[in-house]
Amino acid sequence: MDEIIPLLKDTWRFFNGHLIAICSIILPVILPLNLFYAFAQSYSTQEGQVFWLTLTLGVLVYPTYQAALIFYIASTISGKTQSRGACYELSLKSWLPLMLLTVISTAAVITGLMLFILPALFVMARLAFSEFYCVLNNKNPIASFLASWEATKEKQWVIFGGGMAIFFVSVAPLWGLDKLATLMGINNPVIAFILGTLETLLMVPLTIFGYRVYTLEQAVLNKKG
Repeated sequence: MDEIIPLLKDTWRFFNGHLIAICSIILPVILPLNLFYAFAQSYSTQEGQVFWLTLTLGVLVYPTYQAALIFYIASTISGKTQSRGACYELSLKSWLPLMLLTVISTAAVITGLMLFILPALFVMARLAFSEFYCVLNNKNPIASFLASWEATKEKQWVIFGGGMAIFFVSVAPLWGLDKLATLMGINNPVIAFILGTLETLLMVPLTIFGYRVYTLEQAVLNKKG
């Protein structure tokens, strides 16, 4: 816990201090995407088809803004902040490997879910560095997956604990509001759109926290080298 709290403070400090820049990077992509999700889920009677459609779109679109976000976080922490345009230009070069990594990681997490919740959370913690290896180190998806699995061995519980703290503070309340709206019979696409957009935005601290732990591990490896 003594190690997690300073990392969480750094995470929220960065998120709050760069919120406008973060919004300018991800909102142009997630606003139309979440608008489509909201209306598709509200008006479609084919829940299975909607699920697979939204999952497919998410896998295709997620790498675009996530890579741009990672480039922004990394460049800002290094003191050489890249513009939004530069981040997206770099992200396009990483789209295919990150998309394939997303498919592999999603499959691994779903497999964990089949074994109940805790294994899935464990898998997510062990894959926390995979996107950084893929985007910043230009590793292929399999190499990124394996490198993250190995590198997070010593920090898996720090990542797990910090991730859970961020989830319960930021994302869980939105899930509660969504559940409450469902119980009240409120099937409003506007509410679904707002909650979906806020959820995506409040997932960003998970990436920031993961990168913060990643940089610490890289510093340790550099000293050993």
